Order: sequence, then C-alpha cells, then structure tokens
Amino acid sequence: MSLIDGILKRRLFKRLWVVSGDMERSRWDQIIRLWSQLSREKKFDAAYEFENLIAKRLTEKGPKVITSFPSEKIEQEVTLRLAAHVPWLLIDIPESRAGANVGLFYVLEGQRRQLRKDGKVAGSIQESEVWKQYAAGLLTTAGKIRIFCDPLLVDAVEVSIEWQEGIEQLVNALVTARGA
Repeated sequence: MSLIDGILKRRLFKRLWVVSGDMERSRWDQIIRLWSQLSREKKFDAAYEFENLIAKRLTEKGPKVITSFPSEKIEQEVTLRLAAHVPWLLIDIPESRAGANVGLFYVLEGQRRQLRKDGKVAGSIQESEVWKQYAAGLLTTAGKIRIFCDPLLVDAVEVSIEWQEGIEQLVNALVTARGA
C-alpha cells in the first residue's frame, strides 16, 4: 500500500545500482540464471533477504550521511521497515519478453499496392530476419538489472555501499532463496 501511496504522491523509488551484460557478464549471467529458477514466492523471499543483507552491511559499516538526514535515523528507518515487511529496496531483473517470440512480418515495398485486389490477397508477406536476430538477443542486449531504493534512504545507501558489494549481496540473497 505504501508503494502505491508513494507513486500517487510522486515519491518514486530512485535508481541505486545497475548492472548490464556488457558491464559484468559473469555476474549478469549468474543473476539471470538464479532469478529465472525461482518461483514467484521465492523471488519475494529473495527480495526480503536482500534487504536484510543490505541492512546488515549498513549496520556493520555505519551509514555515511550526505544529506540532512542523520545516520541514526537511517538505521532506525531501515530497521522499522524490515520489521514491518515494508519494501525499501526493489529488484528489477529482466526475464524473457513474451513479444520477442512473436515474429514481425511485412509486405515487400513493390507489392504493397498489389496486396489486395478485388478483395483478394495478391502480395506476399515476409518475416523480418532483423527482428528475429534482435529478439533472440533482446534479454542480453537491452536488459539491465536494476536496484531501486526508497528516496529517503537512497543517498545514504549509495555512499555507504559500493555497487559491486550491493550486487554481490543480491547474488547471495538469490542463492539463499533458491536453497530455502
């Protein structure tokens, strides 16, 4: 409910960390593989475990503050949200796109006028080879793994935890959820 309220009030989660296949191929492949093996319920468990791991790292390191929001308040906010199961981190991991399996067809330019003559189809349609190639690699070429954070906490988390460590914690959460 609080996510919907945030959307209605334009208090949107902010992008915290991003990983693409070009940046970190081995991590990308590992995360996509682990995520795709999880059921919907296990994905929820992984997201909650991820929040717990990031909260633990914040506590161990002590959150750095770059805003007027004091560090004690940041730890308190995270603790309260975890206890209430209120999301403060969102995971966006792409999966295969349903539309990528549907072919794209077109009529050759010279045949467009001939396509319908006297109510009958006269031209021929062709399947786009470009679309086939693009769609086959859509997940790895266009997809990004993104982590979003509550706008109140995003700055503190970003300066306190390097993105590589945050993504490693995501991998750990996915492995834990898979084994649970």
